Parts: sequence; structure tokens; C-alpha cells
Amino acid sequence: MKCPRCQHETPPDAEFCPECGAKLVVPCAQCGTPNGPGHKFCKKCGQPLTDVSVKGNERVRFRSPHSGTRLSRGHRAWESSE
Repeated sequence: MKCPRCQHETPPDAEFCPECGAKLVVPCAQCGTPNGPGHKFCKKCGQPLTDVSVKGNERVRFRSPHSGTRLSRGHRAWESSE
């Protein structure tokens, strides 16, 4: 596997890149299954994954499609503004 940050070839059992220290395994918050850094959803239970960005801040990669998109007035995309 290549590190997504530095492109260094890493051992298959590595959890962190031996060259730059980037996290190579993203554990699912729901079931604990280890997932690859490019995965958007857990390969075992389907939950959206969080990962560590290049700057080291945790972020949600994808939210549930039921969470909606907030518009500038605080309405969700499917709600009427009337």
C-alpha cells in the first residue's frame, strides 16, 4: 500500500506510514473494524468514517444522506422557505 500523504510504499500490516507518520488505518467508530484511509464508509457495518486529515484535524468524510444541507437561512434543502 502507498501512503496517501507521501506516496511511500508501506508494509501491508502498517497502521502508520514509516516515512511520514500518517495514519494508514481508520477504525470505525461504531464497530471498530479497521478500514483503509481512502474508505468513505465502514467495510463491515456501513457507517460513515472519520479520518485524520493531513493537518491532523479530525473531520467527517461523509455525513448521512438524511442530515440534509443547511442553506443560509438555516433551512434544510428540502424545506420550504415560506
